[in-house]
Amino acid sequence: MNFEDLAQDIQDAANDPHKKETTIRRFVRSFFKENEYWVACQWKENAEDMEPFVGYHNETIPCFYVFTDAQLAYNFSHYYGLSDPEGKCYAMKLPMTDFVKHIESYEESGVELVMFNEGGQYFAHNIENIIEILKK
Repeated sequence: MNFEDLAQDIQDAANDPHKKETTIRRFVRSFFKENEYWVACQWKENAEDMEPFVGYHNETIPCFYVFTDAQLAYNFSHYYGLSDPEGKCYAMKLPMTDFVKHIESYEESGVELVMFNEGGQYFAHNIENIIEILKK
């Protein structure tokens, strides 16, 4: 699945709410069909303490950043300075079977958005809507 094309289709449909929603549903369902996804990690001294990075979109909206490609996750880590003192960046590959559990947990703690592929052809969507799409 070419997620860059799907993300571009979402942007192209910005002026047609029905088409945009249909395309978002297609992206989310396609993403969920993958076996795993990637997350960037803030470096910690003990590797077992590393967890997926949650930051702020536009410096105000709590956001969980996920990636369809390891390189995008590593690039994100490098760009945002999540690396260790020597500059090495970290990312984790997580099983897709845990995705809904993760975003439900983040939503409960106040995270509002999932950002897909920040740094590539990206888009963000409300966690509540993503859960609704995946449970249909």
